[in-house]
Amino acid sequence: MLPLERKQEIVKLIINNKSIKVNEMSSLFNVTEETIRRDLEKLEKENILKRTYGGAVVIETPGEDLSFFERVREHMDEKKKLAKYVAEFIKDGDTIMLDSSTTALEVGKTIQDDRQVTIITNSLNACLELSANSHLKIISIGGILNTRNMSFEGPAAVKNLNNYYADKVIFSCKGVDFERGIMESSEYVAEIKQGMIQSAKQVILVVDQSKFDKTSLVRIDDFCKVDVLITNLKIDERWMSQLEKYDIQVIVIEE
Repeated sequence: MLPLERKQEIVKLIINNKSIKVNEMSSLFNVTEETIRRDLEKLEKENILKRTYGGAVVIETPGEDLSFFERVREHMDEKKKLAKYVAEFIKDGDTIMLDSSTTALEVGKTIQDDRQVTIITNSLNACLELSANSHLKIISIGGILNTRNMSFEGPAAVKNLNNYYADKVIFSCKGVDFERGIMESSEYVAEIKQGMIQSAKQVILVVDQSKFDKTSLVRIDDFCKVDVLITNLKIDERWMSQLEKYDIQVIVIEE
């Protein structure tokens, strides 16, 4: 088993069990206890777990999102500023895909009413909140409703999504990691976002400063699929070099 695969399995185990012991992991993966301690040290730096004497306990559950209503309260001022800028990318007649993130919902709410725009989304809240705007045509991809995220997901949602094509996809994520790329907290959420990326001409990733150098359970993709990254974080040289390698247009919104 590769080190990255072992770390992913450790994350799954701590999600399910809330705590793990070094000696048990050493036996399970047939590696030394020192190797497991190094894995735990790295995961602690990624804010996934907290090391304890002889093991580790979970800090947050990477495989489980906060509810939509909890996420609405997080960094909302920052999200609104980003959304106002992102909406300027949307032209009259565009078809856009919005994921179920609260950031994407704010973008939809900010689209000026002089622009006739078609929105394809898996967000129930986007369908409800944006449907009152006559200049917006809303298409729900359907599927199984995740009542915690207030989003549609599952095989039917993915299949329906593949029937559409958009000028742009505007989405956010759980975190962006320098080595692993764009991360999400569940396979179902990642699967929808992967489908949106595949079905759009231009890919716009919107992330506030809290998402940088943060990992999660599932990789959506690396940075090669992203055309534009919009953030409120002043990008340091390390990150800028990485993003320039993929020819990504980076836009930093000043506070």
